[in-house]
Parts: sequence; structure tokens; C-alpha cells
Amino acid sequence: MDYGAVLTEASMDMPRRLKTLYGSLAQLIRKYEPDEASIEELFFNNNAKTAILVGEARGVAVLACADGGLPIGEYASADKAGAGRLRQSRQEASTVHGQDHAGT
Repeated sequence: MDYGAVLTEASMDMPRRLKTLYGSLAQLIRKYEPDEASIEELFFNNNAKTAILVGEARGVAVLACADGGLPIGEYASADKAGAGRLRQSRQEASTVHGQDHAGT
């Protein structure tokens, strides 16, 4: 088992950064020959520009895995899962002995 990060320079333009990401992932897939890949589902709140950039990088990662012949499993982001748990906790906290006290 191993882990790491693919880093790019902030001064690089986006096409070059995406090419670097693809090349690095393809190299890792060839080196380690994994049986499958796992990629986080896209989740964002309000920043559409960030969502687009992350979506582009995610697409490159999906392509690298597909080119490497890997099946891809997707999982919910920690932010999305955390937000769901937070809403659930608030709902549970507002209910006392079967009576809904939300907003009181």
C-alpha cells in the first residue's frame, strides 16, 4: 500500500496542469497495477469556478483510470457526508420524546 499527491506549480496554466495530472496518474497505474480505482464524487457549495476546475481534474483522473483499464468506484465526499450528518444531528436534537420542537 502507498499514498501520495500529484503536485503542480500554481504558475502553470490549466491545460499543462491537467496534462501533468494525467501523466502522473497513468505512471502510477502502470507502476502499481491496481485492480480498481476509487474517486470522490464532485461536491461543492457556492463556488462554481472551483467546481469547474475540480470537475476538470476529476475528469482527467477518470480518463487515466479508464485508459488503465480500471473499474472505478465512487464515494461521497467527506464534506457532503458531514453535511448530511450535521443536518441529521440537528433534526435529532430538535425532537424530544417524539415531539418535534423545531423552531421553538
